[in-house]
Formats: sequence, structure tokens, C-alpha cells
Amino acid sequence: MKKVKRLTAVILSALMVASAFSALPVSAATVDNSTSVVSGDDNDYRCFFLDDGTLEISEYVGSDTDVIIPNEINGTAVTSIGKYVFSYNSNIDSVTIPDSVTNIGYGAFRGSSITSIKIPNSVTRICTGAFSECAKLTSITIPDSVIEINGYAFSECTKLTNITIPKSVTCIASNTFSDCSSLKSVTIPNGVTSIDEGAFSDCTKLASITIPNSVTSIGKGTFSGCSSLKSIMVPNGVVSIGEFAFENCSSLTNIEIPNSVTSIGWDAFSNTNWYNNHSDGLIIVGKVLYKYKGIMPNNTDIIIPEGTVAISKDAFYECNGLRSVSIPDSVTNIGEAVFDGCSNLASINLPNSITCISNNIFWGCSKLSSITIPSSVTSIGYNAFVDCSSLKSITIPDSVTSIGSNAFGGCSNLKSITTSDNISYIGEYAFDSTPWYDNQPDGLVYIGKVLYSYKGNMPKNTNLTIPDGIVSISGHALSSSSCSNLTNISLPDSITDIGDFAFFECTNLNNIKFPNNIKNIGECAFFGCLKFTSIKIPGSIKFIDVDAFYCCDNLLSVYLPNADFEIPLSAFGYKFGREQIEGFKLYGYEGTCAERYALNWGLTFVPIVDSVLTDAASNIIVSGAIKENTTLSVKKLENTFENHIATYDISLQKDGATVQPDGLITIKIPSKVKNCTVMWQKENGGLENMLTEYIDGYYVFKTNHIGVYALFEFDVFGDVNQDFDVNVNDVTYFQRYISGAKNEEGTPLIDENDKILFKCIDLNYNGKLDVQDITALQVFITENTY
Repeated sequence: MKKVKRLTAVILSALMVASAFSALPVSAATVDNSTSVVSGDDNDYRCFFLDDGTLEISEYVGSDTDVIIPNEINGTAVTSIGKYVFSYNSNIDSVTIPDSVTNIGYGAFRGSSITSIKIPNSVTRICTGAFSECAKLTSITIPDSVIEINGYAFSECTKLTNITIPKSVTCIASNTFSDCSSLKSVTIPNGVTSIDEGAFSDCTKLASITIPNSVTSIGKGTFSGCSSLKSIMVPNGVVSIGEFAFENCSSLTNIEIPNSVTSIGWDAFSNTNWYNNHSDGLIIVGKVLYKYKGIMPNNTDIIIPEGTVAISKDAFYECNGLRSVSIPDSVTNIGEAVFDGCSNLASINLPNSITCISNNIFWGCSKLSSITIPSSVTSIGYNAFVDCSSLKSITIPDSVTSIGSNAFGGCSNLKSITTSDNISYIGEYAFDSTPWYDNQPDGLVYIGKVLYSYKGNMPKNTNLTIPDGIVSISGHALSSSSCSNLTNISLPDSITDIGDFAFFECTNLNNIKFPNNIKNIGECAFFGCLKFTSIKIPGSIKFIDVDAFYCCDNLLSVYLPNADFEIPLSAFGYKFGREQIEGFKLYGYEGTCAERYALNWGLTFVPIVDSVLTDAASNIIVSGAIKENTTLSVKKLENTFENHIATYDISLQKDGATVQPDGLITIKIPSKVKNCTVMWQKENGGLENMLTEYIDGYYVFKTNHIGVYALFEFDVFGDVNQDFDVNVNDVTYFQRYISGAKNEEGTPLIDENDKILFKCIDLNYNGKLDVQDITALQVFITENTY
């Protein structure tokens, strides 16, 4: 007979301490996982306190076969079953969870021998792998209170035959029921919007399933290996079906797919009866060209039907018989590697409706001698035209801003390349092994706004100055065999990105001053720069990749103020063999990623203390990451701008020279006028809004640069683009905003929450910004001279 015992609660030393110091809050921060909170005569449980003062069970050490978890221990509620509490416990048959529990933790019952479990209506979350590998679990009821079921929650429950997902769940997470080989019936409620990767993969006895109308996406491999599944109806509303979604559903004969589907992943239906029964030729599913099936005859010309909106990945992969393709303007997306290996493709038109030339799309199309890239395209993917050996010239339109790595690599006859200055990113080796690159003179090679490479052998003791306006440095740009001859480089503040391996093993490169607007430093970007001793990375930085400064053996000081991202292992502080550099110090603000990185890896962290400088005459205050022994200089400028309240030239001086701050600083400019906008005059003469707050009589803003700042009383009627002039540029700016254009940061061109601005450009006073305001602005400009 099974042993059944209701556990009574006893709290030992932890509650004794807690009662003795009742004024102190007890939480996970003050009582850690080692706290001895136990229950039962034989100490069946270990628990710890959560932040809300309730208990989470962290370990079960009892021997019961039918376990009844208490709802409280000595008056303290049990609200969570922690990770791995019953994992791989081969002694238990059933568990009763009290209605005080809201959370079932990571892997809580993984691999245990339970045959049944009752989940109360209080549980809201079932965490990742909570019941995975419960090979004896035959049934389970999930209550309507559950709103979140995480990935792998019931994977490999090989005796589970049916499951009903509650209406409260909106997403079936990745691999939730994967490898449930006995699962025959699943009820998915109308309310689920996505079925994620592998959710029902290898449920070999699942013969039918109804996907509700609420679902909009079916993930990668969602039903792969469901060998008993015979038919599927994808509801109208689904827009994407992932790669391998129904792969190896060997009995799947009937598939209904609506016109709402605009994306079908690679091999979504491979090894199904539905696919095998299709005749050779184009397979179009809804509005998507899924694949060309069979061996294509030589000299085949394909005309893709009007109304097709997408071409799936690898659709024509290695169709050596393909000679030409005509693509209608209805196509907006052409997937990766669509024409990869089509060695006889000689002619193709790309419609003006696509925005991207995908990765690997024309790799190995050796007979493609010309192609027109439409002006709608903004990016060219990696390996896009690799080994297109007949391609002789290419014009990259002004719309393109990004070119992926190796995009035109190996185009052995490509002699002419026309580009624009709008290109801001080029991946490594994008134009290598082309006559165009071979014909470039030795030295720095620029394409658009990108420093692409240094061509040829670098002379000893080379000093380089990169011109202003360059925004990025490509991967491997200066990592040639002679890069050890580079001793100094000057980088302009316009640079925001330094690519992977850009300065790899530039062993004689001295310390560099990083641009004030730097955002990304790539993997191994400065690997092996042995002359580095101290670097200061501005507060503008958004990401530093793995091994960025690895093997910089003499780099003992890194200043990293105000950055807020997780720094990967060995970004700096390590030499070869992942050995820490003796004497290395990381300087930063407490509570930032710099301190976390140092603590995680046992490196020395030195807190930066803010400096505060005040100009007595103007009462302007500058505080933040400022070098020691620096003074503040403020000059009030007259007659600099029309409509200005005041203009100040603010600078930091050290040893007789003007210096920039080491990171983020706060500037406070006093003014009695409350409706001003503070503008920074950039080096090119343009103005940038500093997005200030008015606090206690000061305009306050954060920045990583200093210079000329002007206060304008913002009441210029019709000045949409905030340049303090009203002309046709404001009309264009307004039109772009109405059409949905965004800033580089992805935010709207006009902040409608800015009440002062809104009042100045709501020209018809109807409380909204629309086409009527544009018309009124045009009339206003016509009738007034500016």
C-alpha cells in the first residue's frame, strides 16, 4: 500500500533569526538558497524566501510516493515550486500542488516517475521543461489560470495521450510537446496567436489537429515528424509558415493554405505525400512560390505568375537548366539562396517592389552577365553575387545603405562598380577577388561612407588619418599581413561602427582615441594590439563583441563609462589562453556593465566619480566623465543665430588644449525663458536638438560632446524640421512624416507629444497633423518671404 502523509510545517533556524530581527525584511536578498527552512518530521523540504515574503520549495528530500505539498509552512505561504525540485525522482507516483502555488519552476518534475498530477487553478506559469521526460505521465489538466507555458514544458512525455490548452494561453512555445510520441489529441483554443518552433515535432501518433483562426504564425519545425498527420487546414490569418514546419509528415496528403500566407520557409513540406504527389514544375502555395520540383530541362524560361508575393528560400536551388526568370512587381520578398547554383541563369529582372537582395541569392550564377538592382533595394546580403564570373559591371543605387560580407567576392570579371555616398556598412571581403578591387591604387580604399580596406603593403611607421564623414570601418579592413607597420591612426567622430577583425594583430598600433559617437566594436576588432596600454571608450558605445581587445597584453586600463549592455567573455583583460592580464583595471560607474563584467570574471574594478565644473559668470554646470585637472570655459556668443535667446561656446580645457569628455556628461544651462529648445551646432554647421528638460530654471541634457549650444524660443510658426527657418524643406519634411518615414533611431520624424512644436505646426488648428496642415504650410510659404 502506498505511503501517504500530509506534511506538517516546522521552520527552523531561519525563522528564529527572522523573528529575532523582525524589523528587517526577509527576502531572497537576505536569505539565500542555503537557508534551512524545512518541513516534516524527517525534514522533507528545503525552501527559501522570495522577495514578496512567500516561500519557494527548492529541494525535496522525502521518500513519499504520493506527495501532498503544503500550502503554507508555519504560516508562510508556499507560492512556487523551484527548479529541479523533483527532477529525476524515480520514487514518486503523484504530486498534489496546493492552490497557493502560482509558479512551477524550470525542470521542476523533469524526468521524474510521476503518473498523474493535479495543477490547481492558482498556477499562472509553467516554466521551461517543468514536466519534460516524464515518461510515465499519462494525463494532465492545465487550468484556465495558466497564461504562460514555456518551451519544452511537456517534451518527451511519451505516454501523454491528450492535452487541452487553456484559453488563457496565447502562445505555444518552442518544443512544448515535442517527442510526445503517444499524443493523439490536442485542443488549441481560439486566442493562441503563434505556434512556435518544434512545438509538436515528432508527435508520431497525432493524426489531426485544428489550428484556430487566431493563429498568425507557424514556427520552424512546428509539426515536423508528425508521421500520422493526414491533413491540415491553415486558417485565414496565418501570414508565415516556418522552415521544416511539416517536414517528414509522411502521411500528410491534404494541405489547405490561404492567400494570407506571404512567407513559407525552406523545406516546409519536404517528405510529405502532399509534396511527393505534386507534378514536377513550379509549386505555388497560395501567393507564395514554394519550390521548383524535379529536374529542370535545359534552357528553361520561367515566368512567375502575377499576384505571387514571395519566393521561398532555395526555390530554384541548383536548377542548372534555368536560363531566364521574369518576376512580377507583386513580389515583395525573394528568399535566401533562391537562385544559388543556377549556373546557366543568364537573364533576370528584379521588381521595384523588393527592398532586400537576400543572402546567397545568386551564388554561382556564372552566366549572369548583367543585372539591374532596383531603386527600392536598401540592402544587399552576404554572398549575394559570389562567383558570378560573367558579371562585368554593377550599379548600386543610391537607396542601398548596406552591403554584406563577400557580396561580390570572386566576380572575376567585375571591372566597374558604381556606388553612392549613402553606403554606411560594407561587410568583410565584399569586393575582394574582383578586377575592380585589383585596379584600386594601394592605400586606403573607401566606398561610400565606409573605410573598406587598406590595399597593398603598408610602409613601416605608417600614420593614417581617416577623413570626417566616414561612418564605419569594414571587417578585416586593416588586418593585412603588413598591418604590424601601422603605428598611429586618427578616427573622426563620424565613425559609429568598427567591424570584426578590423585591426587584428596591428601589433605596433599605439593607443587610439575612439570617436565620440562610436556605437559598435566588432569581434576581435583589436585582437593582439600589443602597444595598447590605456583606452577610453565613450559613453555612446552600445555593444562590444567577444574578444574585441583579447591578447592586448599590455592594456592595463580601460575606461568604460555609462555603457549599458552585457560585455562578453574576454572582451578585454585577458591574454592568450584566457589568462588574466596582471594589473588590469576596468574603470566605470557603479551599477553598470563595466562593474558587472569585472565582478563576473574577478577583474579589478575602479569606480569613476563624477566631476562637477561650474562657470561662475554664466552659472553653466557641467558634470560627469571629465578628465582630472580639467577646467570649464564658457564664452557667450553674440549675433550667431537669428531668433536665439543666448548662445554659448562651452569647452573643457586641459594643459592648454581643448578636450572632449571621457563619456557621458550632463550640461545645465540657466535661463528664465521656459519654452526654449537647446540646439548643438555640429562641426558641419548643422543643428541638433538636445531634447532638454527644464528643471529648476535650468535646461538640462546629457551628451558625450561639447561645443556651441544655442537657446531658441521655439515659436517659429510652420518650422516643421526645427531648423529655425520656414521654407520648402519644411513641406518635404512634413510630407515624409505623414507618409510614415522614421529617423535613424526608428522614431517618428515629429514628436506629437512636444506641445510647443505641435502648436506651431498644427496650422489648421484641428488638433491633429494631417495633409491639410501641409496645404496650409504651402500657402503660408507662398504668401510670406523667408
